[in-house]
Amino acid sequence: MASSEEVWKPGSFTKNFSWGERDAGLLQLHESIRIGFGHTLKDVPRAEFRRRIRRTGRVDYIPANFFVFNKRIRGVDHVIVDELVFQALTSNHSPRFDKLALFAFNFSYVGSWSGADDEQSRPALRAYHYIKDRVAGQFDWKTKFVSANDIERFVRNDPRYKARTARKLSTNLNYLYEIAHLDQFRGPRVERWWVDALFLALDRIIENRALQGQRTSDSQYRSILDTSGFQDIAGKRSLEKDLAVKHLITLYTACLRGERAIFGGGCQRTCRT
Repeated sequence: MASSEEVWKPGSFTKNFSWGERDAGLLQLHESIRIGFGHTLKDVPRAEFRRRIRRTGRVDYIPANFFVFNKRIRGVDHVIVDELVFQALTSNHSPRFDKLALFAFNFSYVGSWSGADDEQSRPALRAYHYIKDRVAGQFDWKTKFVSANDIERFVRNDPRYKARTARKLSTNLNYLYEIAHLDQFRGPRVERWWVDALFLALDRIIENRALQGQRTSDSQYRSILDTSGFQDIAGKRSLEKDLAVKHLITLYTACLRGERAIFGGGCQRTCRT
């Protein structure tokens, strides 16, 4: 049954991002984030982030509306530094970044900005549910069954989807899954991108709760991670991954405490690897 609180709209994802060559993965996104932040690990006004990307002739609204996290700081819309931005600015493009960015898209927490509709805070819920309900729940992460046709059927058959057509969205999403290595999410081992994804999930949940006026204590990290659906969309579950969560939350907490001490709560990264 459809949730009365969920509405799936395609938004600007029906437009082509011009990802480039298939074997380039999400290089265009990696470069766009670097350009948007001016190659500096510092929160940037959203308008400036978009302006910098547009100056290069690239599409700005796909990174700004679907991949990074937005929040108002002292009355001005900003794009903030979180784990995705940290990885883009401190590491060369690689499949590790691609899988983290794909997780960020599927997780679909992008914050809020002036003029945004309510559903734009989670703009890719159809992707979140496709991965959670279809790929993980029905396909058991056998991604050979993923296709544009299957995505289109899934979206069209859900009453939460509010649009006349689903074809362009489905072909674009399927292409994203192909070039960003969704097929590699099935592995049982704790890989570096999976650690990054756990940190990113916590970053975004905590920030999203703050936007709603909710404070999050360290003791809540495990519960909010569990209820977020992280384990459902971050690849096939395994005992190794389940056992790693507690240790990684401890590491995340230590990192965050260090950042607070140094930057007074600013969104920086001082001990991530």
